[in-house]
Formats: sequence, structure tokens, C-alpha cells
Amino acid sequence: MQELKEKWGAGSQNWDVNKKQSSSAKPTSLSSRPQSEYFEAFEPNAHANSLKLIKRDGRIVFMPYSQQPIIIYDPSSGISIKSISLHITITGRGLTPLAEWLSAMRVKWIKECATGIDDQKEELFVMDIEYEELG
Repeated sequence: MQELKEKWGAGSQNWDVNKKQSSSAKPTSLSSRPQSEYFEAFEPNAHANSLKLIKRDGRIVFMPYSQQPIIIYDPSSGISIKSISLHITITGRGLTPLAEWLSAMRVKWIKECATGIDDQKEELFVMDIEYEELG
């Protein structure tokens, strides 16, 4: 075991697979579930099978995470999700936490604002979810 640790560069960092992380380690942004009316995420260490997108007109789209989505976040234009069969664009305000949870495949659902008006009640706001079927 020691040889493998040294071979992969873990020996110099006092790395031990059987040792728990120090409780003084800083929690990541994904260490607790967010509270939002625009999306819901799974508990830490859990993953979703698919992402449910809820449009304000009642349409629902499911995208399996098994399609290996690529998440691109640009604060000026929103979140772009590209998969084998769908291209999804999510626009709004304060979408950084949502992008982080999406990249960890832990988002159950995302829904558009029912009115399309930003009431400033939350730091995160989902204005629109657009999707295009590919191929």
C-alpha cells in the first residue's frame, strides 16, 4: 500500500484512505441542501437519475443525467446544459448555486417563475427555461 501511495504522489501528503477528514475542514458550497422555490436538490452524497424541468405553461421535460450533460455557466447569459438529445438554457439572476448543484448531478427539478416577474424575494431567480431537441 505504501508503494502505491508513493507512486501516485499521495505518500508525501500523509494521505490515508482509512482516515476521516478533519472536522476543521471548510464545508463546500454543496455541503447542505439549498432552500429555493426555483429548484430542489438531493441530500449530500445522493444523486438524481434525471433532471425535471418545469415550464410555467405546464410543460415538463425530463433529461436523464446518464446523457452526460455538459454544464456551462456564464453570469451574463445564464446556464447552458448540453446533452446528447437536448440543449437547455436557463436564464435568471444569481444562478451560480444552481450551476454548482447541476454540475454535481444533484438537482431534482428546476422551475420557471410562474409570473415571469422578478420579485427579488430570493437571491436566486429563474426567469426562463428554454430547450431544443437535438438530432
